[in-house]
Amino acid sequence: MRFVTISAGLIAASATCAHATFFSFASDFAADTSWTFSGGGALGAGNIRDQVPVTDLVAFFYDDDNGPLPPNGPFMDFNADMPIRWVASIPVGGGAFVHTYAMDQGAFSFDNILGVPQMTINYSNAVMTVLGGEFSWGATATIQGADNNFGGSVTYTSAFTDAPYGIFTGASIGPDDFAFTITEINTSGVRPLGPAPRGVGIDPQTHLPVEQWFSEGSYSGGAYWVPAPGSLALGLLGLTLARRRR
Repeated sequence: MRFVTISAGLIAASATCAHATFFSFASDFAADTSWTFSGGGALGAGNIRDQVPVTDLVAFFYDDDNGPLPPNGPFMDFNADMPIRWVASIPVGGGAFVHTYAMDQGAFSFDNILGVPQMTINYSNAVMTVLGGEFSWGATATIQGADNNFGGSVTYTSAFTDAPYGIFTGASIGPDDFAFTITEINTSGVRPLGPAPRGVGIDPQTHLPVEQWFSEGSYSGGAYWVPAPGSLALGLLGLTLARRRR
């Protein structure tokens, strides 16, 4: 009877170990010699892709849900393929417009130096908003997606386990989310940018950029995993055997 009580307690303790994991990277932490994003031009007017080469890694931080552990920040290669589709442009006064774009499906990932994805984020029904003029983007934008009740879906798929931080191999179960803050939108692409003009023109009909643009970008997000029953069972077996030996 005592053995059963110990096992049940261990199962309960293991189940409560699961928690959310927070992720982030800053645009110029490590990858400080590259633009984060690019789009338009040869990439296609409605495409947004990363502009960070594998030689310029980002510090991909993850944290234990604002818990006691310090953030872990392995260096990863950031990759992104995020198509956009214009939805609406709304005047907000003073000649400014907020341009809204649907991001029906897309993905971004953090890969090791061999190109193997370590964390892949797939989404559907995300949104991009850009402040600009009637036929232009200004210098800044936002991209955001989340699990929600109106069609949004985000899934983090991990190739590794870091249990103290709440990360387990496989797909997250949610609630999950992500957001990018985009700054310094420009068409010159030179580094350093200096006083070059910011923003990019957009087509009056499609409301998509008419030439290639470049930008900085920062990211944050969160995901929730539950450890697989098999991993819990193995941990429980080891603890139970250790108890028996005593």
